[in-house]
Amino acid sequence: LKELDVFRSAFSTGETVEESVGQEPPAAAPPPLPRDPRPFLRFSARAFDLSVYWLLLYGGMRIGGADIIVASPLFHQLMMLPYVILDGVLLHLWRTSPGKALLGIRIETEDGKACKMGTSLLRAVRVYIIGLGLLQPLIALFTGGFSLWFTLKNRIAPWDLLGRLKVQSSGVEAWRVIVFAMVFAAIMIILVFGIFGPAILEEQQRLKGTA
Repeated sequence: LKELDVFRSAFSTGETVEESVGQEPPAAAPPPLPRDPRPFLRFSARAFDLSVYWLLLYGGMRIGGADIIVASPLFHQLMMLPYVILDGVLLHLWRTSPGKALLGIRIETEDGKACKMGTSLLRAVRVYIIGLGLLQPLIALFTGGFSLWFTLKNRIAPWDLLGRLKVQSSGVEAWRVIVFAMVFAAIMIILVFGIFGPAILEEQQRLKGTA
């Protein structure tokens, strides 16, 4: 009998059935918060990146004496190919771009790593086609509207579905916004008044001289 009592005590928790039934179950952990794709912040960063690329591209063409006004539309489309490649390479190497870095944004995989080169390049192509609409106004109006709707509805951009990429942000900090706005404004002033403005005036004078 003593051995039976010892065996029984080894499996006893010290609680009666009534006590265990009366206890409340442990509270379930709250579900994770939905990811914030930050579409408007990323659009601003994309516009910044494009302005930097155009500054380097057309600024270099102006210094080299090339006519940037009469260049064919096909030429301008081909000149965007290096931008698409560079965008993918930067995302693969540093998970960000100049505009995203200023705004504290990183694009990475679900496990916090940089995406592979093939994934980042394909993502850059998808952004240029689906997001920017090949920089053609009518196409961009449709693709941009669709991309915004899709991103807000599904909490992920269409081009981030490949590889299940996520947006990491340090938050909208005042100093970042101020620096971003100042640099962006300076680039746009140079583009308008230092590159495209003089090129347009030169082309107008050339047309008047041949008239």
